[in-house]
Formats: sequence, structure tokens, C-alpha cells
Amino acid sequence: MQKTIGEIYTSNSIIIEQTQINKYAEASGDDNPIHLDQDFAQKSNFGGIVAHGMLVLAQISELLTSIFGINWINNGYLDVRFRRPVFVKDSIQSIIEITSIESINDKNEINCKVSCVKNNDESVIVGTAKIYMIYKELKGD
Repeated sequence: MQKTIGEIYTSNSIIIEQTQINKYAEASGDDNPIHLDQDFAQKSNFGGIVAHGMLVLAQISELLTSIFGINWINNGYLDVRFRRPVFVKDSIQSIIEITSIESINDKNEINCKVSCVKNNDESVIVGTAKIYMIYKELKGD
């Protein structure tokens, strides 16, 4: 599948539910009360339960995997900043934009702008991704 500069990919919007946060806490071992305890979270600076940053970031990685497949898994790099919290019932969507494609030896380096936005268009994660793809795979040969 040919990739071109300027292409934009978006994920489906998902609504963050407490059950997802609970499952992530169990799987990751991150049981910080800011994610699990409503009373504690209400008294925090956030004013409510906050989703794990890595749970939200996984949505970007999932979209990159759907675009670049095994190349993302084996040869992908992320550099991101967490800008705002994501709360229970927030709707989020990931956006990927190809910003450059450069041939380097037998591979192409694809650079992307990545973001995750809430339902109100606030960016919660922003950054870049770099993927190395073998030239024939980029062209679809």
C-alpha cells in the first residue's frame, strides 16, 4: 500500500469507561487511587478519576498498527507528550498524519505527527512517530 505525505488517518472515537481503567490497572499493576478511587480522585487537582496515560496512548499505537502493520511493531518509535487528562466518559480519537518520507539505504523512514483528541477537540497527547519500512513494502510490490 503506497503511503504519501499529507495522508491523514483517524481512529473511531471511543468512550473511556471505568471498566477499561480497572482492567488496565489490573493488567499493568498501576493501582494509583487517582485511577480507581472516586473519593480520592474528587479531592485531587483533577477533580475526578483519570485514565492511565498509557491506556490512552495505546489508542495511537493501535491506529499505527492498522496503518503500518508489522513494520510499526518491529520498527516504530514514538515521542509524545501528555497534555491533558482523560476522564471517565470522555470520548477520544487518534489522528495520524504522514509528514515526510525519506529513502535511507534499503528502507524508507516515514515520519508522522500523532495526536489523541477528546470530544471537545482538546489534544490530550501530541507527538511524532517514526516507522522504517522496506521500500518494496511501501510500494506494495
